Amino acid sequence: MDTKVIELLERLLRVAESMDARLPKALIAPDWSASIAFLYRKRHGNAQLEPVKNIQLIALEQLCQVDIQKQKIWENTEQFIEDKYPVDIRYGIKIDCEVSQNGFREHFLTEMLAKRIPLLAKKKLLFTISEINVPEPYSIEWKVLNRGEEAKKRNCIRGKIVSDDGQYKRKESTNFKGDHIVECFVIKDGIVVAKDRIDVPIRWE
Repeated sequence: MDTKVIELLERLLRVAESMDARLPKALIAPDWSASIAFLYRKRHGNAQLEPVKNIQLIALEQLCQVDIQKQKIWENTEQFIEDKYPVDIRYGIKIDCEVSQNGFREHFLTEMLAKRIPLLAKKKLLFTISEINVPEPYSIEWKVLNRGEEAKKRNCIRGKIVSDDGQYKRKESTNFKGDHIVECFVIKDGIVVAKDRIDVPIRWE
């Protein structure tokens, strides 16, 4: 190889080594569970992501002039079973809810709704499957949707569809007023074959 070419390659190699020494080191992944926000900081030529310890949260209703965006946030929290599975209702299922306070059962929600007994705040709710005729095996999924102005103010619309933990029950509480909904879906062979829904109208005293 030509001597001049070799010299040029050696010079380029030295330049590359010099530049490499000046470049910042690769970022090390932080502990993502340490915070919900991180700052990019650079010290002595090295950069890293540092968790923010004290975060001043802002409620969604405090944001102004972004009503369209806020509405999209509320809407985007809700999931729909039709987007997850095909639906072919062939069987039946019924859900009910035990309403209790301080460990004592007061009523079943279906009885309260039939008798127009108001469901007040600070109650414990236990949703259960009272009837089902779907042959095993199958899986259960639940959906809890909060509605009303109070749910919007708290940014707590929810509406996600979650898998049952194997007990065929769902625990909730009456934290704030609104016409809420709880739905239960039975999935067999990747198809929704049964579903039921119960309204949960929470009122203030």
